[in-house]
Amino acid sequence: MPNRATHRNIILAGMTTLGLFFAAAAGIQSAAADPLPSEFSELAVTTTSIPPSGSVVYPGQTITYTTTIINTGDAFFDLVEFLDDVSDLLAYADFVDDPPLMTINGAEACGAPHIEGVNVVMKCGLASEDVAVITYQFVVKPGLETTKPLGNSVTVAGYPDFWPIMSNCATGNEPECRSVLTLATPGLAVTLTSDPVSGSQVLSGQVITYALTAKNTGTIPLEDVTLTNDIAGVLEYAELDTKSIIAKIDGTPGHGASLSGTTLTWQGNLASGQTAVITYTVTLNNNAKLGIDVLNKVTATGRTWVYDSMTGSLVPGKTHQSNCTTGDESHCSSSLTSSRPDTTIVVDAGGSIPTNHGHYALALAELTFAALITVRLGRREA
Repeated sequence: MPNRATHRNIILAGMTTLGLFFAAAAGIQSAAADPLPSEFSELAVTTTSIPPSGSVVYPGQTITYTTTIINTGDAFFDLVEFLDDVSDLLAYADFVDDPPLMTINGAEACGAPHIEGVNVVMKCGLASEDVAVITYQFVVKPGLETTKPLGNSVTVAGYPDFWPIMSNCATGNEPECRSVLTLATPGLAVTLTSDPVSGSQVLSGQVITYALTAKNTGTIPLEDVTLTNDIAGVLEYAELDTKSIIAKIDGTPGHGASLSGTTLTWQGNLASGQTAVITYTVTLNNNAKLGIDVLNKVTATGRTWVYDSMTGSLVPGKTHQSNCTTGDESHCSSSLTSSRPDTTIVVDAGGSIPTNHGHYALALAELTFAALITVRLGRREA
């Protein structure tokens, strides 16, 4: 007498033969295109990785993938086809030929998983209640960087006869059928801005606000991020308000920057995506000469971690240079020019020259000839 699995296969085959019209009318999709409802599915699949999904992987590190397939039904599958789409991974990791492995109920079976195109492939038959475990490895290549997620996508289909029965891993996008890893990629983006903006003219006695911004744009933490702010070209003509120095990480106040001579330094750790902002103000001296260049520059570095394959742990790595390597880059410096206000002095007959209040550092020799005539005429008429 046919068992439950046989009845099920006859029904599915009949549905396919009669065509999609009747299947659609019944609200049921093709078994070959989509996962079956749970009452039809007899292959339970789970995929895991070491390190687990969501982890960061480093050059030289080994990734171990394991997929478990259980035939939970009564049917014997003449063929179970396993495909793992590793197209996102192949550019950044090498498949390890030894020792990929497949076991059924703990005993080696059906050879070893192998690469075909962009897929890891394995095919084997499974009896009722058989448990198949497929294991293989990749090693992350050195010298490569990307912020693109490195994901794999497992699909499994069983063939008890001619028509395939999809497992719960039908598309490879199901959470239990994929692992998403991130390649260790350092990144440190730094800018120096000023208010007024670089290229502006500033007046003696004017307050200038500077902001140093450092963002960890990479996928891994950065230790000992160091901003070195050369303000020699600022302090020569302006006074720093040390009480105005404020340092924040993602908006939260942290330890401040330190001043040594003409160098302002900030040091701290930044997790992936974190941003440090250091702000301060200076006041341009009243005796600043016309046309001087008030120059501010910053450079920055951070320290990365690397994977030690001997110990299987992370160890301090090399220094990572930011985009501000010399401080002469346009986004790493601010240049302001001292100026005087565009002011017209009007002296009425009998009047006097306004008192000089710092901004108006005017000498008599700088008055126009017309102004001198006006002054002199005024005195004569008085």
